[in-house]
Amino acid sequence: MNIHSLAAHALFALVIGAAACADPLPQGAKPLSSKQISKIYSGNSAVWDKSMVFFAPDGTTTGVFGKPPSAIFSGTWEIVKNKICMVNTPTNIKSHKVDTRTYTDCWIYYVDGKTILTSYYNDFQEGKGPNEDYYDGEIGNLKRGDVVSQKYAKYSK
Repeated sequence: MNIHSLAAHALFALVIGAAACADPLPQGAKPLSSKQISKIYSGNSAVWDKSMVFFAPDGTTTGVFGKPPSAIFSGTWEIVKNKICMVNTPTNIKSHKVDTRTYTDCWIYYVDGKTILTSYYNDFQEGKGPNEDYYDGEIGNLKRGDVVSQKYAKYSK
């Protein structure tokens, strides 16, 4: 793995901030439907500590990583049952070099009463699947509409 790949690997390891408080899934929790998850994401943006991404209704993503921004990324998103995944390819803002691989980030959703619970994982975490750390703050990271594409366009030149 070259230094660019390692840097990109580290970049996407940090895309999602760690949940402040993560717990096992409550016994009575039920999977959120794909239709419910689509309503949450489609046409909206996620804004995290180190990155932001727009989930376009056509299934594409555009994002910006870093503060200050060091990379942009684009790709696709898809929902299967109660899991949403985005697959993105980053581009270094300074060098305009496109990474040679894609990165997958996923969230699995459950509802417990009125509380929506999420577990995050990505394609380079050991096990490549959801862990037993569920948290209730992910919905708070989502913003209505597209708050990303203008910033993405600024850095894609």
